[in-house]
Amino acid sequence: MGSDDVDDALDDGQHDGRHDGFDERVHGHVHLRPVAASRRPVRFGDCITTQWQGEKRKQDMRKRSLHYGFACALLFAVLLSGEVQNVIGKPKVQIAKITITTRGYEPIALRLRKGIPARVSFLRTIDATCVKEIVLPDFGIRRALPLNQPVVVSFTPQNKGTFTFVCSMNMMRGELIVQ
Repeated sequence: MGSDDVDDALDDGQHDGRHDGFDERVHGHVHLRPVAASRRPVRFGDCITTQWQGEKRKQDMRKRSLHYGFACALLFAVLLSGEVQNVIGKPKVQIAKITITTRGYEPIALRLRKGIPARVSFLRTIDATCVKEIVLPDFGIRRALPLNQPVVVSFTPQNKGTFTFVCSMNMMRGELIVQ
C-alpha cells in the first residue's frame, strides 16, 4: 500500500476522529501518519493539552503551593502566639460570684487555677436560709453574709484539688475545684 492509498483511505472518511496524529484501521490495516512539529495538541493520558496550557498549569501549581505554605505559616504563627500569650498573659486575679438563693449556692461549684489569686464575691439574696455565714475551712476563712450586701473573699489556692465552702451550720455545701 503506497502513500496514495493512505491519502485515499483518509479521504474515505474512515478516520477514528481523534486528533492525536495517528489514524487507525484504514482499509483493515494500521497506518501511522507523522505529526508535523507545531503547537498542536499533545496527548497526556486522557487529557489533551497544549504546551501553553502545561506552563499555565505549572504556574497555577506554584501559586497554590505558595498559598498553602503561607496559610500553614500563618496558622503556625497564630498557634504559637496563643501559647506565648497563655504563658505570658496569665490573669492577675480570678474573679467569681456566688449568689445564695432559695435553691442554695448558685453556681454550686467554681473552677479556679492554682497559684493565681482569687476574689470570690458572695451575695445572700434571701433571709430564709441558714447561710448567714460563709466558711472555707481549707483556707481558714469565715465571714458573715449580710442580706443583699456582697462580701468579697480573697485567697490564693496553692494546691490542686476539690475544696468545700459551707454555711456556718455545715448544711449547705459548694465546691471550689482548683486545677
